[in-house]
Amino acid sequence: MTIRSLEFPIVGGGPDYTLAYLELDASARNGDSYEVSLLGTGGTPVAKMKSPVVVKGFQTYSFNLNPQAAPGESLTSGAKRDVGQLNVSMGKPDLLGWSFARTYVESTDLFSTDERDSKSKFEATAGIERSLTPAWYVPMHVESKVQGDQTAQNLSYLSQLGLQTVLPWHRLKAVLYNPVLQIPVSPVISLDGQYERRINQDTQSKKKFPDHNDFRLKPTIAWVPIRFLPGLIGQDSVDVELNLKGWYLPFDQTKPAGRQRFEGYGDASVLIPLSRLTFLGPALTFLTSNDPNKARIRVKYSAGANDANGFKHFRLWSYGIEVNP
Repeated sequence: MTIRSLEFPIVGGGPDYTLAYLELDASARNGDSYEVSLLGTGGTPVAKMKSPVVVKGFQTYSFNLNPQAAPGESLTSGAKRDVGQLNVSMGKPDLLGWSFARTYVESTDLFSTDERDSKSKFEATAGIERSLTPAWYVPMHVESKVQGDQTAQNLSYLSQLGLQTVLPWHRLKAVLYNPVLQIPVSPVISLDGQYERRINQDTQSKKKFPDHNDFRLKPTIAWVPIRFLPGLIGQDSVDVELNLKGWYLPFDQTKPAGRQRFEGYGDASVLIPLSRLTFLGPALTFLTSNDPNKARIRVKYSAGANDANGFKHFRLWSYGIEVNP
């Protein structure tokens, strides 16, 4: 598990919003507490927590459900209609418990009430990850994926090798970490080289991508979380999430122009904790289990290409309730 944002008051000075990443092994349990300090070169504490860090809500797996309404969704037939969608994501972040590398499996799926929904997808991933250096966050990963649309009319196998990193963030703390705005973690930037074997393709995909084997580069930026007004409304504040993806396909060309093909995708979400909706009464306690992140309203705008469905394009507003059991 990872505890991402810790506030360290400097010893003998004022508050400093230094960030720490605590990697705890599988022996960690709910209720465990940790005394956390930062030591200088001489071994003396230069910063320490005011109180112990307590492990809460720790699970050895992740599971997320987000039923949502999608008005005016684009269909593969070219028409538009209102549909219902169910986002399902699950994973086991530490599968084998190896000490030298992290092994994991995960799945990210979107199922629709209309099988022609251009946004439908399933994606199952198995991977192994290890940091290249203890001096900075630079994990390298190797992954195998199977992805497609919900009826498998488009179905592919992918192998990929990639890196992730973050940007130096502490110099911007006065602007990006205060009672009005809190962005505790830099955007996570990744770059993957992907080999794709197209197992099944519909007619539209075959016209755009006639080759069964392909190579592509995939840059990604994920910026999560961005919190607004935490000093006014507390830690169960309104969050914003931003995601950008791109795919550069050097061996595929657009027609009829014959240019190099680049596809893109982006989304922006506003998340409102259900704990703010006190009028729900007993139902609120059941849905959130006294944890504001257990259930949230997600309003999302997304646009671009769906790589699991032959890079079909869409623009979509959606809204629903996201539940983390």
